[in-house]
Amino acid sequence: MVRAMLAGYSRNFTPADVQMTRQKLIKGRARDFESLDLKLRSLHPILHFGKGMDYIEQEQQMLFAMELADYRQIANKYLNEDRMIYLVVGDRASQLEGVKAFAKGEVVELDIYGNPLGERADG
Repeated sequence: MVRAMLAGYSRNFTPADVQMTRQKLIKGRARDFESLDLKLRSLHPILHFGKGMDYIEQEQQMLFAMELADYRQIANKYLNEDRMIYLVVGDRASQLEGVKAFAKGEVVELDIYGNPLGERADG
């Protein structure tokens, strides 16, 4: 059942999870600078949102200052399962029955362009 996926998530979040999350976010941020295009994208927050030239360092400092309680608070606020939409990508024949088994609501099938099946403009 889907509820088992997130029930108690914030309660069960541990100091080890905090460390793992920090490391994943840091590694992800490092990948943001692997190409010239990605480096240029890092200027977007500076140009469009008025962030300082050191916004990346500020974000990392904020990340390291967060404690277990902060992570739990964020999880409680944003992991609201009743408002989530799950997107499952795969072969219809192998995925659909499993999705229907755990889905709490309607299952909407989409084509490769994101259009609901049966409602495509090209028929």
